[in-house]
Amino acid sequence: MWFELGVIYLAALSIADFSLFNYIGFDPRVSYIEFSVISGLWSAAFISTSELLGRLADRGEHRSLALISTAAIGTSAALFTLSRGSVALLGAAYLFHAVSTASANLAFSTSLFELSPAETWESRTSVQRLGLYSIRGVGLLALAMIAPLVGVAGPVAAVLFTGTLVGLTFLTSLTPSLPLLERRLNKVLNNLASLRSYSASLAAFVGGRYGVLYSLSSSLWERSRSPMRVALSASFAAFVGDYFLTALPLYLRASDVTFRGYSLAFGVAGVVTAGALVFVDVAPAETWLAATLVGARGAWMSLGLGVARGIAGLTLYLVPSYALFASIDLQLYRIFVRRSSGYGVHSYAILKEMGSLTGSFVGGVAILAGPLVFLGLPLSASAASALLLLMT
Repeated sequence: MWFELGVIYLAALSIADFSLFNYIGFDPRVSYIEFSVISGLWSAAFISTSELLGRLADRGEHRSLALISTAAIGTSAALFTLSRGSVALLGAAYLFHAVSTASANLAFSTSLFELSPAETWESRTSVQRLGLYSIRGVGLLALAMIAPLVGVAGPVAAVLFTGTLVGLTFLTSLTPSLPLLERRLNKVLNNLASLRSYSASLAAFVGGRYGVLYSLSSSLWERSRSPMRVALSASFAAFVGDYFLTALPLYLRASDVTFRGYSLAFGVAGVVTAGALVFVDVAPAETWLAATLVGARGAWMSLGLGVARGIAGLTLYLVPSYALFASIDLQLYRIFVRRSSGYGVHSYAILKEMGSLTGSFVGGVAILAGPLVFLGLPLSASAASALLLLMT
């Protein structure tokens, strides 16, 4: 039961993220610079929380992490209710949402790695992503239908308070920490496999069968397969995503797209993405495939931006962008978990969010620098992300 509730909770936080972020973004009282700063501070809060709580995750303290997350989203809901148009309180509410999201991700990941057999990690990760995008898509479609009837602020507050209730339910479903050895055993087995490879190389070197070049190349190859290189690639990919997510509401202010239309387009994209993940799930988690997806997404998000005019054009732009992002996210995370045995997921999250942080700060400002700079930055970041994967 904890797994299903955890998926629902992460989806609720994702809907809350979209709602609060774009409520601020479509507010004409918020300047381009203020919006970029608020977005960047969200990433900074996420990084700080992941770093501070990362040791709790590695120690298996999933209940403590879930408690912190629930308290933070409750605080966010209260601050939003009290904001009444105050940019400072809206920003504070969004920062507490960042704390909640970071600790919820760690709580769910820790529960997954500690409470599930290692052979189910990849399949359960795929199911979690599929559930998240399905629920998020349907939730955003519902938000788009309700907003014109009752206004935007009410539904946003309802999403935040609903997230708090789901968080409490998720927390109560988690069993107390036990001396669970699944993840530790998996890491030991991976280390033994590496030790056997090292011993074989050393024996070959001593025996003179392959010589120094073989030993050096084997050592360099193993180092190049470090999961941290995968995490760095994810950081560049996240830069591209948040770069455009920050710029889009500002880009669309001059158009006839409203908060309702924006929610509708993202809702459709979320539902389509959930269907696409069914096919991605059966594909192998390989670096060459992930690199191809990264390159395709960077090219489309940069060069296809011109079609994002009106609700139909925006939906056409978002569907492939969102589907490619979800596919890349799933592929890179599965590769990272396989190579790290689930340890250091907070480091993966921190590197990824550093890319988001940079993209958030730069996206709102680069839109003022002209099309060459605005489109050239995400293309370069996509190329760097793909290259890191091909070198891994």
